[in-house]
Amino acid sequence: MFEMNAGNLMNCVKLTKGELLENVKANLDKHNVDVAEALSLRRETIAKSFEKQLKEMEFDVDFQPKEHLSFPMPKDHSEDYKKAIRMIEMTTDEVIELTESQFDKLVMDNWGWKSDLIATSSVYGKKI
Repeated sequence: MFEMNAGNLMNCVKLTKGELLENVKANLDKHNVDVAEALSLRRETIAKSFEKQLKEMEFDVDFQPKEHLSFPMPKDHSEDYKKAIRMIEMTTDEVIELTESQFDKLVMDNWGWKSDLIATSSVYGKKI
């Protein structure tokens, strides 16, 4: 069920509890996959960087390690999803009204931290 609030067409939306749960759980699953892939790519990137430096060290007696190596850690925000899921599960309402902001996070998966995760993942070649 998807119903717009007649009084505030662009500010609120009503969804069934089941629809909302389905969306948030799907977003959590995707988030978990994205973070796991980004972490794996990060490990590969670190290993390649260290291997390269070890090879350079073998052939250069004056080798100096790069001081400013940076491998940003993709942050796992699954607790945000789990909290929302638990709140939805515990409500007695069968129809839940969301503000535009809540809809953007819970259904559209546009959290405030999302751009940081995308940027960090892109460092390792992962597109979210």
